[in-house]
Amino acid sequence: MGNRLFFVASDQHVEEMNEVHIKDMLESKLQEIVEKNPDLLSREWDDQPRKLFLVQREQEVRVAEDEGNAFSLDHLLVDSDGVPILVEVKRSTDTRIRREVVAQMLDYACRASSWDIEKLKESFRKNNESRPDAEALFDDEEFWNKVSANLGAEHFRLVFVADRIPETLRILIEFLDRSMKEIEVYGVELKPYNTADGVMLLSSSIIGNSLDVRQKPTYTSRGKTSWTRESFLARVLEKSGAAAVSAAEALIALCPSLGLTGIYGKGSVLANFLAKKGDLTIFQIGQAYGSFFLMLTYRDLQKLDGCSNMSFDDLRRSVSSIFSSEFDTNGMLKETGIWIPLKVLFDADLFERFHKLFRSFLCS
Repeated sequence: MGNRLFFVASDQHVEEMNEVHIKDMLESKLQEIVEKNPDLLSREWDDQPRKLFLVQREQEVRVAEDEGNAFSLDHLLVDSDGVPILVEVKRSTDTRIRREVVAQMLDYACRASSWDIEKLKESFRKNNESRPDAEALFDDEEFWNKVSANLGAEHFRLVFVADRIPETLRILIEFLDRSMKEIEVYGVELKPYNTADGVMLLSSSIIGNSLDVRQKPTYTSRGKTSWTRESFLARVLEKSGAAAVSAAEALIALCPSLGLTGIYGKGSVLANFLAKKGDLTIFQIGQAYGSFFLMLTYRDLQKLDGCSNMSFDDLRRSVSSIFSSEFDTNGMLKETGIWIPLKVLFDADLFERFHKLFRSFLCS
């Protein structure tokens, strides 16, 4: 005989709770529960709790850059150590849960490294404005370098959520988890129960390899490297070549004349340099997709005296104007900012136009 669950009211009245037939509960309801309570999916390796935060529900996954077709991951989460978590939610009555959902998840996972980190930061901020424990992460460059590094190295977790994980899916989960060193895979069963008065209880169970069997994944750790000018420029040379080093040196030398403070990052994998004015990051030299870029964020630029009345489109046009009409800037124009390949700024005339533009941004 199975276990029985009872709800005990404050007056000690006991009412039996009955398992909800998931066919009577919309899949969207289960997704909403996960969206508002991401910690339900936490699996701890040790006594140090890691909070889970929603980045985006229905995270867009494009099939190819030149195609209009796109799919969506049910939830993209991130934990407090900067590890991305890809989540698919299905009802056990959905026949696709047995095999198709695994292929779907793997399809999404193989494209995750191309997601725009600036866009993820904006989604994270929007979806966590009411969480005081998330506020410190909004502009934490070290944290977001870690997220970016983990995405680029395909270090993340894949989590399958359902009211009941069928045996066929459990076997696939355990196989994938054993086979992929850098990617952790597990399932979470969220079984809903109701009283006659509609009070709901959720039973949460982790499905997959035990932590004794599964070797702890080696996610990129935070704060292992404090970059210096020499080590930073060496990494730029390694990844983007001599022209990019010359541009980086010129940008670093530009900071004092613009009244900016240069700070080298502490990321363990991705090297970066921040040009700061107080707490505001004016520009960043950072790593993405294996190369170095000059990264400008519209939201930060709008806080400058010379940009306070400019829209994102205005800023996009202003920065694009420093390039010749023959130069293709489409790949640089992101939704939340502009990424200029560092080696492009090696051109002396182009660099001088950039310098003048930024002087106008900093002056009212």
